[in-house]
Amino acid sequence: MKALIVSESPHETVLLETEVRQAGFETVTYRWVLKAIDNYDEINPDLVVINAIDFPRHWKILAQFIIGFCTETPLIVLLVPESFENQDLCRLHISCCINGFYPSELQKLSETITNHDMQASPASPEMVKLLFTHPRTGTICTGVAEQQTPKILRFHPDRILTDITKGDLIDDAALKTKNGIKSVRLEVTGTDTSLLLAFKDTELKKQ
Repeated sequence: MKALIVSESPHETVLLETEVRQAGFETVTYRWVLKAIDNYDEINPDLVVINAIDFPRHWKILAQFIIGFCTETPLIVLLVPESFENQDLCRLHISCCINGFYPSELQKLSETITNHDMQASPASPEMVKLLFTHPRTGTICTGVAEQQTPKILRFHPDRILTDITKGDLIDDAALKTKNGIKSVRLEVTGTDTSLLLAFKDTELKKQ
């Protein structure tokens, strides 16, 4: 398995390389985000580790490139500053990302990567479009969703949602897949920066 590490600071780079190799990965390291993008297809990594402390803005460029333009999405891990906000992950729909590690937590990195790799399915989940009416405000909510299980979706909204709680029912929703548009009823089963939604029933609409 191959890991792409994008880090500029010598000290953090050595620590990242050590932890990733302990997890069983061969490493390829770049000091510049654009150079990593230029050579991404050639590397075809199973894991991408980005030092977001070195690249507080440019890490998003690499993440957006991977999510938007690559056929298969690898596991993405960020080394983050104390001021890091998880909302950034939600806005970019980085569903496969382990929400950042602080430098003090690097000793946990190899174990976490190994455990995640053992539990993850070999294929990246399919991202689909979801639109629904907010159960309280009546506003239209949009974003992307991924299949967690046959009955559960994880929804990543285009904007931060408020006043949605566990147990809420979403009666008016449309799920757009490669096979058409499904009219769905959903129940909120979990909330954080994204929503866990359980199917209540579905009806396939004509395209």
